[in-house]
Amino acid sequence: MGLSVSVATVIIFSAVVVVAADFVQTYDDVTRVTRDAVDERDMISLERASTAIVIGEVWLDGTVLRINVTNAGSAPIHPWECDLLVDGYIATPRIRWNETIVLGHPGSMLWGPGEVAAFAIGHTAAVERVVLVTGNGAMDVAGVT
Repeated sequence: MGLSVSVATVIIFSAVVVVAADFVQTYDDVTRVTRDAVDERDMISLERASTAIVIGEVWLDGTVLRINVTNAGSAPIHPWECDLLVDGYIATPRIRWNETIVLGHPGSMLWGPGEVAAFAIGHTAAVERVVLVTGNGAMDVAGVT
């Protein structure tokens, strides 16, 4: 009976060690994933807090609606990540990207703080309201008179 008790004790102890090691690994993975998610959330919140836009001039030039928007925040913005609504309808698919430029940087599509982006949209009807939303949710609304 002495040998069988010793063998059973070794088996149970070995099983407890394996389960404990697996638990420690799982706990470490969960805390790492949680920490990464919190860091990502904080980065997105900081980017959103440092992003602001102001719609300036809006005018209809024949069949092209032109909108000048100033980056009033402290973070650069990528214009192709913006969405545009004209009178409540999504107009992003109608943006003419070959005519949309960052003024002062004709070859660049990085819209820095204090710079103006000129959007061109294919549009033929009169416009009452324009909304521009950046990729991280900053937005501005302009009524057209």
